[in-house]
Amino acid sequence: MKLKIALSALLGTLVFAPIFYFVLLPVVILTAAKFVPVSWEEQYGRSIVEGFAAPEDYCKDRRLMTVLDSVLKDLSDSIPNNPYHFHLKIVNDKIVNAFALPGGIIIVFSGLLEETDSPDEFAGVLAHEIQHIVRHHSTREILRQASTSFLVSSLTGHFGNDSTFSLRGVRMLETLHYDRKLEEEADREGMKLLVSAKYQPEAMIRMFEKFEKGKSDRDPILTFLSTHPATENRIKNLKELMNQLTAQPVIHSQDSLWNEARLICQNSS
Repeated sequence: MKLKIALSALLGTLVFAPIFYFVLLPVVILTAAKFVPVSWEEQYGRSIVEGFAAPEDYCKDRRLMTVLDSVLKDLSDSIPNNPYHFHLKIVNDKIVNAFALPGGIIIVFSGLLEETDSPDEFAGVLAHEIQHIVRHHSTREILRQASTSFLVSSLTGHFGNDSTFSLRGVRMLETLHYDRKLEEEADREGMKLLVSAKYQPEAMIRMFEKFEKGKSDRDPILTFLSTHPATENRIKNLKELMNQLTAQPVIHSQDSLWNEARLICQNSS
């Protein structure tokens, strides 16, 4: 009798689990992410940063951060009713990538900085990443992956302790990716943000074209396209959107400093 009950329970779990994961979970996560307090997102984002790289791996040159933070501020100031305080963390590594964490932290690898030819191109990357934060994409993806881990743990009976939570967050970065719908939303709203901040909207397109052109020459692990899959269709959509926007880019104070600033991490290593 006990065996029959156990088998029935197992069968019910196996039937319900896929329905929950593929049908109910996305709806629950979409709703939940909107109500997650910013303070929780900030705390979780900081916990991921602490385990992501050693302190000495971050590039903290004051000249560099002054230039980069000014670009970030231009974008942040152009977001109405923005509840987030954005922070940049530059990892001294040749990887060409950037990540948006819940709460406002954006991790950028120095390899990506070296690919940029202007503050406008860097702003294009930041504008895209900012949208992942303000639209809760990062929080939704991490909640989804955490829910998957919980579901597996429920089925196997193996649960980690609280101290493993931030470690899981670090590991999630290695597999973090957004579906096409979320990427296109980040593209679209990111380009609008560029225009609002008076940066060149075509700079975002140039960066995607660089990523696409160089993808065959780089290790695919953790490169920008591995976590932000770009397609010709996305670039095409951005070009169409750019033609619909009225852009009035200006010369920014960072322009004259950019060529030196973008290589500071490389030269200091």
